Amino acid sequence: MKKFLLAIAVLMALACAGFFDGHKAQAASFAPYGCPPELASLAFPEPRACIDLQSWWQPVFDPATFATNSMHVHDDPPFPYGEQLILPAAGQGYSWPFLGQWHNQVGGSLRSCRGGGFQFPSTIPSDPSCAGKKITEQDMRLAGAIPIPASVVNSWRSFTGQRENRFTNDTSSADGGKRQYESCACNAFLNAPGKPVKFTVRGWYQPVAGSGEYVNLTVNTPFRASTLSTIGLPNTISYSLAQGATMASAYIDADLHHGSKGLVLFEFRTGSSGTFTLPTLTPGLHRLLIGGIERVGAGASGGFANIPFNVQ
Repeated sequence: MKKFLLAIAVLMALACAGFFDGHKAQAASFAPYGCPPELASLAFPEPRACIDLQSWWQPVFDPATFATNSMHVHDDPPFPYGEQLILPAAGQGYSWPFLGQWHNQVGGSLRSCRGGGFQFPSTIPSDPSCAGKKITEQDMRLAGAIPIPASVVNSWRSFTGQRENRFTNDTSSADGGKRQYESCACNAFLNAPGKPVKFTVRGWYQPVAGSGEYVNLTVNTPFRASTLSTIGLPNTISYSLAQGATMASAYIDADLHHGSKGLVLFEFRTGSSGTFTLPTLTPGLHRLLIGGIERVGAGASGGFANIPFNVQ
């Protein structure tokens, strides 16, 4: 018993000294759902899920290969979609783990891995290890964490209710160093109970200096992290397009980097909005890859999200 009490005292002293970041200092009991191996062993005090946020660009649009052979920028943060974020103790900082991935981008470089500030600060926090990093592999992966200063975390205590967060792997692409990144409207709740929320994914590409723009798709059927891992997504899902997107595509269990689209629900469906029903699937983990597409000159830009969900 004495050894147990001594161990507890040591852990408490380390926490007070700041050796643990905000979420590790909490009673972490939830494994993030649907996360890649680099993030799967983490634990958090609230339910989280890994929705893979993606930006696509293909300089010469080819419908047959757009999904499997465009330049992709990914960001995969474990995020409490629709959940209440459990704040750390006063005076502590925070960090947002993430996994970045870059496909068909050899020769490009990273500008910054940013986000996690709940749109409060005038400057967006970033992981300093990303800046200037060269992309040297066909499918480069980079696990990191965005540090959030205690002063920013303290500002979160002044807000009650739903708050939007964004995450961006800002990239100088392999296509002549043109800027490309992904983003999202990732919503959680501060100092208030959670509930299902809508979700928006954004792709951004700059084919000509000064002309870059977003390609947005919003999943209008609300969901939350805790139900993604239990009852899954609603059976019928509606979406809408914005910021120049004119087409939508959706796939189940795609493995694009290895050339597989999985089960194609629809591709290049035109119109500003739509609805679809999920097919009957085997029990367990599945993924819905869905996004919007915009034609830009000879090329095409896309904003996509790969959403994990459980089938009972």
